[in-house]
Amino acid sequence: MPYETTVPSSSQMAVFSLKFLLIASLLVILVSAAFFSHPAGRWTMRWILGRTQKRTVESVVRHLGPKMRQRFGKKLASWTNGQPLALLVFKHEQRLELWKKQDSRWNKIRSYPFTAFSGRIGPKLREGDLQIPEGLYKLTFLHPNSQFYLSLKINYPNAYDRQKARIDKRTHLGGEIFIHGDAVTIGCVPIGDEAIEEVFYIIAKNGQYWNNRVIFAPYDLRNKTKPAVQTPALPWLADLYTRIARALEPYRPTP
Repeated sequence: MPYETTVPSSSQMAVFSLKFLLIASLLVILVSAAFFSHPAGRWTMRWILGRTQKRTVESVVRHLGPKMRQRFGKKLASWTNGQPLALLVFKHEQRLELWKKQDSRWNKIRSYPFTAFSGRIGPKLREGDLQIPEGLYKLTFLHPNSQFYLSLKINYPNAYDRQKARIDKRTHLGGEIFIHGDAVTIGCVPIGDEAIEEVFYIIAKNGQYWNNRVIFAPYDLRNKTKPAVQTPALPWLADLYTRIARALEPYRPTP
């Protein structure tokens, strides 16, 4: 008896193709979910989007406007009226504070915890040391297409950093220091996506971001009690911390 083969009908082939497509789609969804739930996957996706998206500061402000108005109501107008803002970054406490000048005095309007931390107490000295800087800075750029969602760039190294590096004969000071979203860092200040939306929107809407003061402190020098932290042995560190403490004086919490 000859060997017989059965050729599948077109309807059977269609059912087989549909099942294969469904299984393949499910596998893609599961693998994608596992990949992008991992920090490396999220970072990769943000890296891709940061280089393909064409958002502008203005488009981000328009997009976030309804959410911010719903969240903050009438207070938002007084926070974005063009008067100066200040960002205070406290490394030991892992906290960022947003302050607004209102009626000739400074008032704290928001406070955000870090979502990650790298390095230790002490200023940034060189590229790759994982240190968050310490000093008196300004914003130089609002980045609407950051791989960490949204970000604010500071002017590290500033003139003080470069002067001390020349005295110490240090080179390759590093740079590209941002306050940004997400929860990863190698020397920047991450505060999470929801928090960076608020900070980015308020600063952008307020205007003239380059005039805002940004203070990176080793710890909250407004407190009389000094925390038990190790600091590097640098001959100019006491001078730096005196400058930071003096700059923090106007930002006193309301009793």
